[in-house]
Amino acid sequence: MRHLTIVFHDAGGGHRNAAAALKTVLEEQYHPWEVTLLNLQELLQPIDFVQKATGLRIQDGYNLLLQKAWTRLTPPLLVLLQRTIQLQHSRIVRLLQNYCHRTVLISYFL
Repeated sequence: MRHLTIVFHDAGGGHRNAAAALKTVLEEQYHPWEVTLLNLQELLQPIDFVQKATGLRIQDGYNLLLQKAWTRLTPPLLVLLQRTIQLQHSRIVRLLQNYCHRTVLISYFL
């Protein structure tokens, strides 16, 4: 059986619901896949500098900006987020590799 991981995040709206709907459709169509959902923010929590500094997860901060209609702040914050991703690239890759390695091993032994 093949393993399919759908990666999503909770920044903005609807990503979790879209991922869950896709998983449901795939399971209802009886594809030969084991489908799991991966919240990318949870996987990357160990390197979430916003949460370390403020106690607020980065996606919660972004969602707060959207709720308050402070959208003028999003372009400079996007640049900051992109730069952070560049700086943390190797750590992000390691976390993803570890997740994939664990997932493959778990699937293999089940």
